[in-house]
Amino acid sequence: MRTMVIESPHRALIERCAMRYDLPPVLVAGIIEVESGGDTWAVRYEEGFYDRYVRIAEPFTVIPCTKATERRLCATSFGLMQVMGQVARERGFKGPFLTQLCDPELGIEYGCRHLAWTAKRLAAKRITGYAALCAAYNGGVGAVFNDGRVSNPEYPAKVRTALGGSWDVLA
Repeated sequence: MRTMVIESPHRALIERCAMRYDLPPVLVAGIIEVESGGDTWAVRYEEGFYDRYVRIAEPFTVIPCTKATERRLCATSFGLMQVMGQVARERGFKGPFLTQLCDPELGIEYGCRHLAWTAKRLAAKRITGYAALCAAYNGGVGAVFNDGRVSNPEYPAKVRTALGGSWDVLA
């Protein structure tokens, strides 16, 4: 095992949020590197997510946002950890505008909240390991098969690379 130093202007925030949810801070930092490259203003609209999950669902009613705007924002990922708007709402975000997830404190909070929730869901299926956790964070719990294989192996590989090429820094 080797120790990895988190090189980020948000290091204290990453460490605080990760520890609150019993997550390795370097894992959170690795996900941030892969998801946004450290750009707090990163946003990405996911048309496939919109078509599959949001278009037909009743949107969260948040004033002053219109339902149409809320639907589009629920299919958009925001900030350092690229938290999907729909996921943030499911994890309890009540702010009027999902764009607030670009605020590092909110984005990391809801990213860690979702990562911890994902870890618990996998543990209930008796699936462990950081590759599976990363795959599920990126593609949903359904991206991890019951035997632990993942449908999106490229994503965990990118996070492992951001961690210096090994999961050992998390041990």
